[in-house]
Amino acid sequence: MPDRKLYTIAIPADIQTRSRPQTQRQLSKSGVVAGGNAQAEAVSLDPNEVRIEGTIRDFQFGQLRATELEELFGAPDISTVPYYVVDERHPRDGYYALEQVVPEPPAPQEENIQRVDGRLTRRGSHSSHWRAAETTIDPVENDFGTTQEARIGIPTAAAKVRWFDPATKQRDSATPVTSTTGEFGTVDVFDAEAAPYEDPVLLYEIAYADDPRADVMVWDDRGHGSRDDGSGAPQWQKVFQRDHEYQGERVVSNKLLRLTFDESANTLSAEQWNDTSDTWGSVALGTSDWELFDADLTFIGLARVEGQIEFRNPATSPTSYYALDMSLASGATAARWTRPPNESDPTPSGLVTLLDPIADGTILDPQSTRSIVERTEVQK
Repeated sequence: MPDRKLYTIAIPADIQTRSRPQTQRQLSKSGVVAGGNAQAEAVSLDPNEVRIEGTIRDFQFGQLRATELEELFGAPDISTVPYYVVDERHPRDGYYALEQVVPEPPAPQEENIQRVDGRLTRRGSHSSHWRAAETTIDPVENDFGTTQEARIGIPTAAAKVRWFDPATKQRDSATPVTSTTGEFGTVDVFDAEAAPYEDPVLLYEIAYADDPRADVMVWDDRGHGSRDDGSGAPQWQKVFQRDHEYQGERVVSNKLLRLTFDESANTLSAEQWNDTSDTWGSVALGTSDWELFDADLTFIGLARVEGQIEFRNPATSPTSYYALDMSLASGATAARWTRPPNESDPTPSGLVTLLDPIADGTILDPQSTRSIVERTEVQK
C-alpha cells in the first residue's frame, strides 16, 4: 500500500492495513496520522467517501497528532484539501471535503494511544476541477499606506494560471507582479485589482504535493522555542480552529513572515525567511511604548489568516488601548493592519511606529479563499 498524505498529514504505507471488502461499493482507502505504530481499516461507504479509522500508538505525541487531525476535519474556514499518494499517481487522488473526526483514548490511562474515526468526501481531481483563488475585493482603512492593490499569492509551481469571471465565462492571462522565496519554495504574487473584471477568480493547476507550499499556517508553540526538537520530533501543534485552547503562544506563518503573539509577555515578535541561509531571521519592530495586549484569531484559512489584535500603552494615564484587524496572506512579506469598523480614530502614531517594519500598505483586501472550480463551469 503506497504512502499517502491528507493535506500536510503523512499517512505512511507501513502503518496502513486493508479490511476485506464487504460490498461492491466499498472503498479500500484508509489512513492514520504519521508517527508511532497505528493501523486503519476501511468500511462500507458511498462511492465518493473515504473513511480514516485507526489507532495512533505514539506514546509521546499521540494526543497532539490526534488533536491536529480532529481540528483539520472540523476547520470552519477550510473547504477542500488534497488527499493523494506520495511520489506517484493514483486514481483516487483528488480534492476532498472533511467530515467530523472523533478521537478518543482507548482507555483513560492511555491518553497517548488515540483512536480516530473520520470521513472524507471526494469533490474532484485535476481532471475535473481547477484549483482556484476566489476574491471579494473590499476597501479597508489602512493607516500604513495607500497602495491600491489586492494581492494574492500561489506557489510558482502552479501552471496554466489565468483570471476567470464566473458571470461572463471570460478568461484572461494572469501575470505575477512579483515573486518571493519562502520556507518551502517560491511564491508568485498577483494583483486581483489588475484583472479586467471585479472580484476575479485566479485559476491554476498544481500538483497535490505542491498545493500547501504557500499556505498560511497557525501554530501553538506549546512553550517550545522551535517547531521540532532537531531530530524531527514535533514540538509545535498545527492549529486549524479558531477556538483552539493554546498551551503556549500563537504563531502565524505564511512561510515568508512569521509572527508570534506572546500575551503572557505582552510582546509581538516577527521573523522573516532568509532564502540565502535557509533560516528565520528576527525583524526589529519600531521603538514604542505600545505593546501587545490580546490576540484573537478570527479566520484560519489556507490563503489567509485574520485576527483582531489589541494593543495597549501603559505609559499613558489611564492606560490607552487600540485594536487593529490583522491579515497575513499567502505571498505577503508583511501583514495588513487595518482599522476595525468600530474604531473611528486613526491608528496612534506610536503604534504605527511599532508595526511599520511589518506593515503592508495596501488599501484593498481581496479576501482570498482557496477553492476548486469545475472545469465545466469554466467552459464557454
